[in-house]
Amino acid sequence: MINVYLPCVGSADRQLIFNNMLDKICSWREYYTDCQVVAAGDLNVCLDKVNDNVADSTNSLSRDLELIHCDELDIAKRSFYRAANAVFGEIGRSASDDVVLIITHSKCVPILLYGLEN
Repeated sequence: MINVYLPCVGSADRQLIFNNMLDKICSWREYYTDCQVVAAGDLNVCLDKVNDNVADSTNSLSRDLELIHCDELDIAKRSFYRAANAVFGEIGRSASDDVVLIITHSKCVPILLYGLEN
């Protein structure tokens, strides 16, 4: 899982920050080629905007990694990713990877399974 929060339009060094994050995501993807990617967070970019370097790069990354935008998901999957994003937003930086995985499994997976059953 990748949880990304990027600065909003008008922020100093926005493009540089985005490029650094993009490089990190691509290097992680190259290292973990056998894993599926789940990306969440707030990219602070309108993906439909024309002539926006950040939007263009985000859409390119999305195509390259075969990611789907959350607005294209059904309700059950959207709820799962929303819950996972909330977990990462609260404890992602301060907790160990094991703790994040345990909480994601105990709090987010049941939401996904419940949504898929109905």
